[in-house]
Amino acid sequence: MISARQRVLAVLDGQGIDRFPVAAPYLFLTQCDHWCEVTGRPAWTFYEWLLQEPGVHVRMYHDFYQRLPFDILQPWPGPSREQRENLEVIHHDGKHFYRDRRTGELTPLRDDLHQRDGPANQTQRVFDREDVRRLLPRRSAEAIIASGVYDHISEARRSFPDSFLMNGVVGTFWQCTGWVGETRLFSMLYDAPELIHHLSARLLENTIEDIRALVAAGEDAIYIDDALTTNDMISVDFYERFSMPYVKSMVDEIHALGRKAVHIISTGSPITPRTPLSRIRRFIELGHELGKV
Repeated sequence: MISARQRVLAVLDGQGIDRFPVAAPYLFLTQCDHWCEVTGRPAWTFYEWLLQEPGVHVRMYHDFYQRLPFDILQPWPGPSREQRENLEVIHHDGKHFYRDRRTGELTPLRDDLHQRDGPANQTQRVFDREDVRRLLPRRSAEAIIASGVYDHISEARRSFPDSFLMNGVVGTFWQCTGWVGETRLFSMLYDAPELIHHLSARLLENTIEDIRALVAAGEDAIYIDDALTTNDMISVDFYERFSMPYVKSMVDEIHALGRKAVHIISTGSPITPRTPLSRIRRFIELGHELGKV
């Protein structure tokens, strides 16, 4: 019996196989959208799950696979070890919060898990090269691994050796929105192209380190989410100037590390937050039936 990992690797290498693998571009969002249905638990327990130690956390993936048997496993990057030690979920006035045990600080938790991080940033925080240097310090793969944010992925690799693991990074174009604002980014392509290139270069340096840390955690492939770069958003010329060189550097690094690179150029997906669980299962079944060779 061929494993999911062998099946996906074979297809990516252009080899014949029993059937095509089936997955969605953002499996972790599918888990968010159907957390309550799959687990039978209220939405706030999702946040507790992220705080669990790796051995406990990854057991839930078996339940996900039983209900949503995609051929790719996409473990959640977790909070750092420090956060797992110091954060707890509390209930107050009918709402749920992360509470920092050290400071008592409360962070509201959204019941809409798909939108748990809120809307895209529209605030400009980087205005010059000095801001880039000050606000975006260089980080290393070793420091990322030591922080424990990929402990859950490493545990998933150990617990599911026959699964194809794929997590990813975001292209520098979208990452720029976190520092100059999503709307402002598009005008800065005209008004401040040098600053956008300088910001993108620093973001690329840190993203390369993220890629190295993900590979060390045990990923079979790394996807690059190249958001906001479709032709209804920017021109071909701007894509070739402000996105493609940075994406190419990421792909080159992934290949140099002996892993597969998957480029997601569009955020469109046949599976959305409103897709019923029954329809997702049927999507998987049809993929299995139509993909047989």
